[in-house]
Amino acid sequence: MLMTPPKIVRNGLVESKATNGIRAAGKGLPIFRKIFLPVIASLFLFSAVDALQGGVLFEYSGNADPTLKGWTLVKGTSTRVTGAGVISSGVPAWRISDSTLAEDPSGTHNLTYRATQETDAFMEGWSLKASVRFVDTSASISPQSTVNYITRYAVDGSLLSGNNRYAYGLIFGATNDGYLRVGLWGAGTGTLWTATSAADGHNIEFELRYMPGWAGVHFYVNGELIADDYTGLLTTGSPDNYISWGKGGGAAANQTVDYSHISFSTIPESGTTALIALGLLVLIPLIYRRRHGAARG
Repeated sequence: MLMTPPKIVRNGLVESKATNGIRAAGKGLPIFRKIFLPVIASLFLFSAVDALQGGVLFEYSGNADPTLKGWTLVKGTSTRVTGAGVISSGVPAWRISDSTLAEDPSGTHNLTYRATQETDAFMEGWSLKASVRFVDTSASISPQSTVNYITRYAVDGSLLSGNNRYAYGLIFGATNDGYLRVGLWGAGTGTLWTATSAADGHNIEFELRYMPGWAGVHFYVNGELIADDYTGLLTTGSPDNYISWGKGGGAAANQTVDYSHISFSTIPESGTTALIALGLLVLIPLIYRRRHGAARG
């Protein structure tokens, strides 16, 4: 004899116990949508934003003494090369002045990084950014005023041995009218970019960027590509890997420069970006259904 499932009357509708069991089993789904899905989505979005921004390994901004922010001052014998916090054209900055022909690196601020950070930078890509204003006029463009990344890696990915290093650096100078000039260390003495106003400086972001597989480091000014074939400068006698900015070694007068921002970061890989995009394609429809389902309910 066939047994029919007992009937249950709910809201004027007749349901079987089997149907009621399915309804009960599905009660956990709204809990997942209301509690766990928002948490998972939030964690994913936070991770995605962090990954897309890359990792800022070293940074300086403002006008506080860089040594109070972890930067080491490499001081030479001259006491006439000075540093001070200033407000430069309305922007907080650290001013490094060299009115002498001193042959020493009296105003350089360095941060040494770990070998793992160095490897990660060349495996993932790196970005060195700077915003500066040249105070003096008629100053030669030279490594005396510079922002550098010193590493064992060449652009082809080969690793130098011993105390050999590559320096990838921005070098600064000024025209007779006080217009900022920028070049690349080791790429000759020529100027690659010149400002159109004496006020330009802190409003300009200079960037050296490298991605694995590129034939050269790219040089950008406010996001505009200026050069894409920079291979750095091979140096010897440097046992350390570091970021450096300020008054480098050598003899050059009229080198007063205000540094408002320096940063060195790793860049997210294209594969990471693709995975994040895929994750968003999955999460967005789920969130959409949850919200619109709740509105209809």
